[in-house]
Amino acid sequence: MKNKSNIQIITKNDLKNLESIIQLPTIILNDKKILSINYKFQEMLGYSLQELRKSNLIPSIIEEPKKTSIKNIIDSLKGNGDIIKQALKIRTKGNSIIWGNYECTLISYESETYILAHLINITHKKEMELHLSKILRVSSLMIEISHAIIDTDNIYSIYELILKNAIKSINHAKLGSIMIKQGNNLKIVSHVGFKSSSISNFEIPIKESFLYQKTNGKLDKIAKIDNTNDPDITLYRIATNDEDSKYIKSTITAPIYVNNSFFGVVNVDSTKANSFDLDDIKIMEFIKTNVEIAISNCLLYQEKVHLSRHDYLTGVYNKSYFYELLTETHNKSTACEQSFNLVIFDLNDLKYINDSFGHLAGDAVIKDFANECSNILGNRDILSRFGGDEFAGIFLHCTVEELTDRLNNFLSYLENKHTYFKGNCIKYSFSYGISTFNKDGQLINDLLNIADKRMYSFKNKYKKNSH
Repeated sequence: MKNKSNIQIITKNDLKNLESIIQLPTIILNDKKILSINYKFQEMLGYSLQELRKSNLIPSIIEEPKKTSIKNIIDSLKGNGDIIKQALKIRTKGNSIIWGNYECTLISYESETYILAHLINITHKKEMELHLSKILRVSSLMIEISHAIIDTDNIYSIYELILKNAIKSINHAKLGSIMIKQGNNLKIVSHVGFKSSSISNFEIPIKESFLYQKTNGKLDKIAKIDNTNDPDITLYRIATNDEDSKYIKSTITAPIYVNNSFFGVVNVDSTKANSFDLDDIKIMEFIKTNVEIAISNCLLYQEKVHLSRHDYLTGVYNKSYFYELLTETHNKSTACEQSFNLVIFDLNDLKYINDSFGHLAGDAVIKDFANECSNILGNRDILSRFGGDEFAGIFLHCTVEELTDRLNNFLSYLENKHTYFKGNCIKYSFSYGISTFNKDGQLINDLLNIADKRMYSFKNKYKKNSH
């Protein structure tokens, strides 16, 4: 029967028949005491009625939601209806985690109000939901990386984004690093959670890396280290920013392969031991695959960008990209009312070198000039190949007089230099012309024409003086 408050009244006989009447894990309790549990409930959680009563364990074994209050549930049932349904994350006596859906209703026993709650184990379903949620989150983060590659040609920005997203993707990961192969070493290119003073410019021999140690040198699979204090593990103690632990205690390390060659490693770490499980390794497998694709695409994109901007023979900027840089320099100089110098270079007597030693010798001279000329550039100066044997340069932060001295000294150096090609000693020189923004004109075409005319004037004088 039910009382006036619509609460089911149970008797002592009902409690005795609890096992046979209800086949689901069941508990009867209020905010003062636990009245009863059935065998199914004890089997699920591992606790006896006496243990639960003695220690008042119910609040402490509920992991989520943390602030579940028996009194609040009773009040809610009184106000909102007969049954409440909710999911709980619970820690069992054996220290494992289960997820359960509980359904509860109010009952009255000996004039006192209790909750009668049935618990249905949904651990497998919840784990699948959480795993799917992780995969969706990781997929979203990997898509973010793919989009970033389109927006930037800076590989180091990509490394940073990859690392941050890998740490976001794996539970309990608080810090990490990406290390790239350089010769026989691995060098840090991105890090999160470590003290910069401890890790900047850090590099180690590949043979001393976690990955090498755990894969017996094969570098062919993801490795999990549960405790870096393991005496069989060589650990470089790099200080972290964690206030509770100065060094990492556990890690997952994955190899990165680009074009089927070992490229480096990505590590996610924790300052607590045993932080990662097999599910985290599965997530890391997904991350590893996408990281390899992302880095391959970024490097391919960088290569395409490089080829679109640089001359194939000399490696300096090509003419089309030089015009972009010249326009950019011109606009900045106009806005800031600053000056810059434009220089046109032309190699002297390249036709003679081609006719005498072959066009490959001429190419060797062009490459040598570009290499030597790059050595006289300032940090922000620009050099490009403008035509067959013609180059153009933008020189900043120097006067015409200073630049003229620099170029004349460079010319003297080349005149006394011996360049060898297939056993032949080849000597070459160049002519140049300078125009200065604002002083000689303000339009780009005017500056180019003036520098070009002065270059030919220099060439004519140079030839007369050489004969």
